[in-house]
Amino acid sequence: MHPAVSNVVDLKGTDFRQEMKSGEACEYYVLFFGPFGSRDVAAAAQAGDIKDLRLVEYKSDFYGLGGRHCVKVRGF
Repeated sequence: MHPAVSNVVDLKGTDFRQEMKSGEACEYYVLFFGPFGSRDVAAAAQAGDIKDLRLVEYKSDFYGLGGRHCVKVRGF
């Protein structure tokens, strides 16, 4: 049984006319080995040169012998 998942996002003060930067950090798995890399929010923000974090998105992809878990961030 999976616990309920809830997202609460407060977008007050976000100017959607301004272009947001994005950054991503992923960790990879091959068979039973891994993780390789980092799925850290701070690493993703640093990769995108983001100082003011607004959105965080998690994504997982699974392949026959491995997969990856990523975090993508957006901000200014």
